[in-house]
Amino acid sequence: MNIVSVRSKVVAPRAGALYFNVGNYYYYDEETVNTYEISGRSTLANGNINLSGNIFYNDDPGYRALSSSKVIINREKIETYGAELEAIAMPHTQLEIRAGLGLLESEIIDAGESYSDTDGNELNSAPGLTANLGVRYWHQ
Repeated sequence: MNIVSVRSKVVAPRAGALYFNVGNYYYYDEETVNTYEISGRSTLANGNINLSGNIFYNDDPGYRALSSSKVIINREKIETYGAELEAIAMPHTQLEIRAGLGLLESEIIDAGESYSDTDGNELNSAPGLTANLGVRYWHQ
């Protein structure tokens, strides 16, 4: 089993957009994401089963969000954390089965003065649960 720990920082620079409804060009501030992640990978059954998983935490000052008037704004502080699991099995040389599960929690810690009524809410575009299942068969 391999275990890896990662800390990274991603910065999206200040940018702008055209607001078509009123014909204005406007600017929004940079977004910085501090990410902390621990992941593990393992191979079993002579390489026929691969398992992977990770847990993560993101601290996001300056999170970019779409306001109710459909313009991009910066939220002061957002936090997200969760876990992801994946399994890939090859029970036969011509058959592969994949499954994945993702869990996510999000919270708007500080939305800024103009949007303080959303403090404590979850992000509306971040699903708490995602799952996938796939099968691939090769015909020879």
